Amino acid sequence: MSRLQVGGLALVIGGLDQNLGKIVKLVSFVGSVDNTYAKGSDYWLSESDGLVGRMPSGIIKPVSRTNIKAIHLLPLGDKQTQDELAKEKETEYT
Repeated sequence: MSRLQVGGLALVIGGLDQNLGKIVKLVSFVGSVDNTYAKGSDYWLSESDGLVGRMPSGIIKPVSRTNIKAIHLLPLGDKQTQDELAKEKETEYT
């Protein structure tokens, strides 16, 4: 179950190498994307300093906002949320 939500924070764990490890704020749920470099569903418009995005021309350049696939985002929250997520992960592997 995803805990990604508008206004929440997430850690980038996939996608463009230059964005890995960055913490982003989730601006809005985009849903499906279908363009030359991104296809599929469950994208989030995310913002942070120092992000890069791929332009339609294929060039990667600095941006303040970009669409990131949900599977490439790890939700961050308060201690209670982190503990709940850890418990969910434990039950998945038992």
